[in-house]
Amino acid sequence: MDKIKAKGLTQWLVIRCKQGESQALEELLKLCQQRYFLYAVNRLRDNEAATDVTQECLTSIGTSINRLADAVVYRKWSFTILERRCIDWQTKTIRDREIIQTRPTFPEVTVTDAVDRKLTVEQASTQLDSRILAILRLYYLKELSVSEIAELPIGTVRSRLFYGPKLLANSLGETDE
Repeated sequence: MDKIKAKGLTQWLVIRCKQGESQALEELLKLCQQRYFLYAVNRLRDNEAATDVTQECLTSIGTSINRLADAVVYRKWSFTILERRCIDWQTKTIRDREIIQTRPTFPEVTVTDAVDRKLTVEQASTQLDSRILAILRLYYLKELSVSEIAELPIGTVRSRLFYGPKLLANSLGETDE
């Protein structure tokens, strides 16, 4: 199919989508899916991530196509959505890598039990749930506020900040009991 026919078909499908035809939406997304995937693979250099980003993009297009003012701008509009999803994925990946690579040296804490031994906070932290540990690192080491700590609801962040230090203290043998 040449570009002019494809452009006309795309615009026609967008108009039908805006009229509420679900079959037209399926056809439109099927028509564009491979193009979006190839763009995402080229942009992200990761097939699995490109698949996820493409699916997120298609979902966004499907839920917001009625807000598109003009079918002529569909291509630019849809690729803007795709580009934003790619940027979101890259930002999240960079943030995750920074959290993983940020393994500061913690001070040694002496723990006494039947056998005197030294246990570092870092060793104790390996016993914590990785989700709690990530929140603790972002809050205490990166000094981010609760609202700045990304994608979790504020209540979840506050809960993990409350229980995380207690769990860490328990693993170090420093209980309040």
